[in-house]
Amino acid sequence: MKSFRYGICSSLILFSASFAYAEEVSPQSDLLLKPMVQKSKVLGKPLSFEEKAQALPSGLGVLSETQSQFLGQTTSLVSASVEAIPPATPLPGATPIPGATPAGIELGRTDLYIGGTRVWAGDLRFVNGALVYTGGVAPTQIPFPLFMYPLGPVMLELDAGVEFEGALVASLTPGLSYPLQDSSLDARVEAKLAAAAYIQGYASLYIVRAGVGGRVDIVEGTTGVEAHLLLNGQKPYADYLGKVVLLKGDVYGFVDTNILFGRWTRVLHKSFFSWPGKCFAFGVNSCAKP
Repeated sequence: MKSFRYGICSSLILFSASFAYAEEVSPQSDLLLKPMVQKSKVLGKPLSFEEKAQALPSGLGVLSETQSQFLGQTTSLVSASVEAIPPATPLPGATPIPGATPAGIELGRTDLYIGGTRVWAGDLRFVNGALVYTGGVAPTQIPFPLFMYPLGPVMLELDAGVEFEGALVASLTPGLSYPLQDSSLDARVEAKLAAAAYIQGYASLYIVRAGVGGRVDIVEGTTGVEAHLLLNGQKPYADYLGKVVLLKGDVYGFVDTNILFGRWTRVLHKSFFSWPGKCFAFGVNSCAKP
């Protein structure tokens, strides 16, 4: 777990540093780019974790990677890259600012990989006077085969897996006034998250498989907070909004086919038993609403 924290924390540090210094990163002089190694033993066998980083080709960011070595095998655990795109102020009559789009000026972007799978992608922009960070996790499914047993032409199988997706939007909008003590700062954070786990057993025969399974939606919903801060000493205020459902579940039967494109496609789903889970609502949202 320490190696995961090192990978993520070092990426965040370097991400912040890349905005503070719009200059090239030198792998020879930057102490943050020196590899860090942790060694231990498991069942008498050596186990090591290595955290290393290198400058991106642009010189304005870094690639950080955490690897484990055990029983002669090297496994990539966490890989994260951060890159800053410094804004530029063109001279009168010059070309537009690089990176300027209708969606604002891109200041930087982040990508986080775990086990070779990208689990997070985001970017920081300056939009209409506000600093906006937008990130997300594309719908991802990671299966874990548990058991396989051939019975003539029929294959009996048991597998499990996890599914997740998410999105985050955070913004800071300063409201400058004169005198300065009448200025304010508006902050908004909105997050969407869905994570589920499933297990299913089935029998497959050539292009058809059928079986039963169970699924638990660990968390699903959207939450957010809006805050208004005043520099004149008045008490700040905040509004909370959102709805979250925990531990919603379903036990089902199913039939899949891979007759098209060689991928399993669900053609029949029958729910035998389900439960709604526990709902929490904030602000104007209500659990009674679908």
